[in-house]
Amino acid sequence: MDDKSKSLRIRSAGGAQVFMASGGDVFIINNSGNGFIRMGNGGEFDVYGSVGVNIFAGTTVNIKSTDINIEGTNINIKGETTNIESTTLNLKGTTVNIQGDTSNLKGSTTNVEGGTLNLKGSINSSFINGDVAYANTAGGAPPGSPSPVGDTAGSAGDAAGAGTVTRTPTRGGNAS
Repeated sequence: MDDKSKSLRIRSAGGAQVFMASGGDVFIINNSGNGFIRMGNGGEFDVYGSVGVNIFAGTTVNIKSTDINIEGTNINIKGETTNIESTTLNLKGTTVNIQGDTSNLKGSTTNVEGGTLNLKGSINSSFINGDVAYANTAGGAPPGSPSPVGDTAGSAGDAAGAGTVTRTPTRGGNAS
């Protein structure tokens, strides 16, 4: 104990130490300094590991705060079931991929908006409401193709147009 600063340091022969600073901070540091725990007098708690930090529990780990920030080059979340619940959920990225054997977007109102919107696959709906430029089951209309809105050419029964435009509705119309 240093009588002048009123701090207490306990150090092992190998160099690991517990340091209780007179200002109220508590440090637990390994001998090389590449791993430590700091409990700050202001209520902050810092954990550092130069190789990694692992938290294990037999049943549950709870993290609760006003703001939670996670940052990393790669962030991996894995679970048998993964639930994310929020009043507002924003996913933002240069590229955002949603992939699954079955992927569902569902809501009382579901908006999908983009400068270019590419949809590929079979259409399993008998009613489409809105402006649809192409309804194509063979990978999209060729670039520069005229809009077939209201056009019946290329229906599934037409060999020349099989797999292309089946029929695209006008606003509020029914696809047939």
